[in-house]
Amino acid sequence: MIGAFVIFCAFMGVNGVIDPKTIRGVQIKNKGNERLWIEMTDEDSFVLPPGQLASVILDFTWSGTISARPEDCQHKKCNSPTTIARLAFGGEKGEDRYHISIADGFNRPMKIQPTGHNNFCKPTACNANINQHCPASHQVKDDDAVVACRSNPELFQKLCPQAVASEGDLKTNTIVCRTSNTYFVSIG
Repeated sequence: MIGAFVIFCAFMGVNGVIDPKTIRGVQIKNKGNERLWIEMTDEDSFVLPPGQLASVILDFTWSGTISARPEDCQHKKCNSPTTIARLAFGGEKGEDRYHISIADGFNRPMKIQPTGHNNFCKPTACNANINQHCPASHQVKDDDAVVACRSNPELFQKLCPQAVASEGDLKTNTIVCRTSNTYFVSIG
C-alpha cells in the first residue's frame, strides 16, 4: 500500500490535480494480532487486518481522531473506551498538533510518528499495555478478557507519561510540528 500511496501522490502532483501542500498523509498500521475496525473523524471507517497498513490522504486543515476497536464492532454497539490519536493539521502558522489521548480510557497501545526526509518532529506514544495493569474496578471485559480500561489518570500517567491522561497533560504532551506532511500511526 505504501507504493500505491507514493505513486498516487507523485501522479497527482505531476498532473497538477492536487498540490502536495494542501494534503496530509496518514498511514495506519495494525501491529496487533486481531482485525481492527478503524474509526476516523469525517472519514469512512474500515477494517484493518493484522500486520497491514492503510494510507489515507486528508486535507491539510483536517482535525480529528483515529481510534481502533475489534472488527466485530462494525456490526454491534461497542461502548468500551478507546485509545485515541488526535491530530490537527494546518493550525497557527501552518503548524500541526498531535497527541495520544487516554483521558477517557485505554484499549490498546498507540504511537504517532511524523515521517518525511526533513522531519524534525518528535513521536509520541502510549506503548504500555495498560489493560494488563488495570484495577478490577476499571476493567472492561469481553468473555472474561480485559479489553479496555476506564479512565484512571494516576495509573495512566505512570504507565504512559507521553500521553494525555488528563486535561492538565494537554499543554505538555501535545506535540507541535512544522516540517512533516505525513504521519505514521501504529496501533497495537
